Amino acid sequence: MQQLINVILSILLFGFIIFFHELGHFLAARLFGVGVVSFSLGMGPKILSVERGGTEYAIRAVPFGGFCAMCGEDEAAEKLSPDDFNAHAPWQRFLILIAGACFNFLLAFLLAAVLLVQTGVDKPYIGKLMPGMPAEAAGLKPGDRILAVNGSKATFFRDVSLQLQFHAGEPVTFRYETAEGELRTVTVTPQYLEEQGGYYTGIVSAGSTPVKDPLSLVYYAAGEVNLNIRMAIQSVRMLVKGAVSPKNLTGPVGIVQAISDNMDAARPYGLRAVLLSLLSFGLLLSANLGVMNLLPLPALDGGRALLTAVEAVIRRPLNRKIEAMVHTAGFALLMGLMLYVLWNDVMRIVQHTGF
Repeated sequence: MQQLINVILSILLFGFIIFFHELGHFLAARLFGVGVVSFSLGMGPKILSVERGGTEYAIRAVPFGGFCAMCGEDEAAEKLSPDDFNAHAPWQRFLILIAGACFNFLLAFLLAAVLLVQTGVDKPYIGKLMPGMPAEAAGLKPGDRILAVNGSKATFFRDVSLQLQFHAGEPVTFRYETAEGELRTVTVTPQYLEEQGGYYTGIVSAGSTPVKDPLSLVYYAAGEVNLNIRMAIQSVRMLVKGAVSPKNLTGPVGIVQAISDNMDAARPYGLRAVLLSLLSFGLLLSANLGVMNLLPLPALDGGRALLTAVEAVIRRPLNRKIEAMVHTAGFALLMGLMLYVLWNDVMRIVQHTGF
């Protein structure tokens, strides 16, 4: 029963994030006078639907995905009516296409603000040092504040962890401020710890501190979104470089399983911990969905936005038939990738459960 509740809550969270994404497209389309044929949450056969103002609002059977179908998206110029998508200026279409991702970043910001109010912010202060580790040997001390890691500004203590994660075993350059206010720079080579299975410098966070004012809340909430966006971009880079296997990709089924596992881990600490776990995962997923949709690939919002930008530069419409063929081919490849990811997700769950 508990697992069923986990799955339901996970699907609802995933669905809400997708709804918010499609809402961005919908509101931007309406703002510029583009007609919306269908606003659907989920994919596949319709379960419920209602028509209002020329738009069909529907809930569909498969609770992953959704779409905002606009009038005349694939129509040639001579067939357009005033409320068709392609009848509008390239800059308007560009904004409509990126609005979904922008709304995901907005949702991530709102979730980050709620989390920060509840948990505080993990500022990059050193709380203690692990004895005999490289950081201690390099002269770092408790109370020091890490200002930058490998030249990248450190807003949170997790910025340090992020650099260690994506540059495992490589020397790390810390720019830091001592407790006495002196600015220093030091390079530390992480040490591999067999028990933990990773590379560590030996610095430990001082823990979270409350956010004291609205301006700080806005600053750190924006920082949380920025951190999650950078994590997503770095993950894509590592995948392209071959540093990460495609087998590590996770789709909707794997995401639901991960959310469920996190809820199980948080449950012994009470309802508040479970809700914070859901919010934290929502922040991560929303920021990642925004980044993935902006990738300049056919069939994705980023690919369509790129072609719209090209159209604005050359100042003439692209061939809609060729554009449609490109996006159709891209969609077919995307579906193939989703099936591959789905298979990986199922295999991981089978191995995990022992079936």
